Amino acid sequence: MFTQDEKLMPLTGELSSLEQAMPPFSIFEEPVLRFLNALSIRLRQNPEAHSFPDLSAFAFWCRSNHLRRLAKDWDTESLRFGRGLAFHVCPGNVPLNFAYSLAAGLLAGCACAVRLSSRDFPQARLLCREMDALLHSEFRELLPYITCFQCEHDHPVLARLSERCGVRVLWGGDEAIRQIRRLPLSPRAVELSFASRYSVCVIDAGAFLSAPDPEQLSERFYADAYFAGQWACTSPRALLWLGEYARVEAAQRLLWQEVERLCQSRADFLPVHAVKKRERFCLMAAQNPQIRLCAQSNHAVRVLTPHLTPELLELWTGDGLFLETHAQTLDALLPILGERCQTLCYYGIQTAELREFLRRARPAGIDRVVPLGGSTQFSLVWDGIDLIRAMSRAIHFS
Repeated sequence: MFTQDEKLMPLTGELSSLEQAMPPFSIFEEPVLRFLNALSIRLRQNPEAHSFPDLSAFAFWCRSNHLRRLAKDWDTESLRFGRGLAFHVCPGNVPLNFAYSLAAGLLAGCACAVRLSSRDFPQARLLCREMDALLHSEFRELLPYITCFQCEHDHPVLARLSERCGVRVLWGGDEAIRQIRRLPLSPRAVELSFASRYSVCVIDAGAFLSAPDPEQLSERFYADAYFAGQWACTSPRALLWLGEYARVEAAQRLLWQEVERLCQSRADFLPVHAVKKRERFCLMAAQNPQIRLCAQSNHAVRVLTPHLTPELLELWTGDGLFLETHAQTLDALLPILGERCQTLCYYGIQTAELREFLRRARPAGIDRVVPLGGSTQFSLVWDGIDLIRAMSRAIHFS
C-alpha cells in the first residue's frame, strides 16, 4: 500500500492512485491537452503566480495553441501509446523542472508519478495546488494519472515505483542518479537520465556593439546565465567572444556593466559565495598562471583565460562565476565540447556557420543550439532525446 507517513507527503493527486495500473493514453490525447490548457488559464489568472517568472513561463508553454502545434508534428505517426507508468525523479536546483517532466510524460500518454525535491519552492507548491484543484473538480478522470509527492531519498516507495514503472525519468546530479539506478527496474522498462551538464555562450563582439539595443541583449544573457543561480544545466559557465580585441573589450565593458546593474536588483549572492569563487580562482591559477580575475562585485566574477579547458570548467562553482575568452573562430570551443556540454547559446553568428562548425567538429557534446535568451525554454527534444518517442511505443502494421 502507498500510504502517507511523515516521510511521504502527497502534493498533487492521491497516493492510492499509485496502486492502479491505468490504461495508457494515445500521445497528445485530448483530455491531457484540455487539462494542461486549463492549468495554463488558472495560473495566468492567479495573481500569486505572477510573482514567479518561471511559473508564468510554464503557463505560457501549456497554452492549447502551443501544444496543438507540437501535436501536428505527430499527425503522420501510426498508433502510439504511453508506456504505462512514468516515474519521474526530479532535481532540487530548478523549481519547476518537475512540471515540464510531468507535462512531457502526460503528452506521451503515460500515467505519471513525480517525486519532487524535498526543498520547499513556493512556485512548486502553488503549481501543485492548482493541479490538485483541477484533478478534484472538472478533470477527475485524470486523477489516477497524476501523482506528485515528496519523500526521503531512501523511502521504500521509490523502489516500488521503480519496479512497477514502464519509464523511469531521472533528473539530477551524477551521484543522485547513481543512487536511484541501484533500485530494481522492470526488464521491459526504459530509462531516461538527464545528469549534470554545462552550457556555453558565444557572442560576436561586432554584432553585439552594432545591435540597436545591446542593453536588451545583456538582459537576455542575464536571463540565460543567472537562471537558478547559474546552477541549471542550461546556464552558460563559459563565454567566448569572437572578433578583434578592441571590439571585444568594448563589448565586454557594455555587457558586464549592464549585467551588474541587473544583478543589483535581482541577484542575491551571499558573502560565502564570494569566498568560494575566489578560492576556485586560486585553484585555477595554480593550473594556469596566465588567467586573470576580473570582478566589480560578488555578482559577476570573471576568470579571463587565453584558452577554455575542461580542467578549468571542473573548478567552476556557480553563483555568478564565468570563464571568459576571445578568439577569431569557433574552434576555441573545441576543448570543452565533451559529452557534458549541453547547450550552445549564440548571438551574431549565422546558423549556417554553426551547423558547418558542428558538422566538421562532430563533438561528443552539444545537444541544443539556441539564440541568446533562449536557453531556459523547454523543448520536447531534450539532451538529444525525443521525449514523446522515448516515453511511448508504436504499434507497427506490416
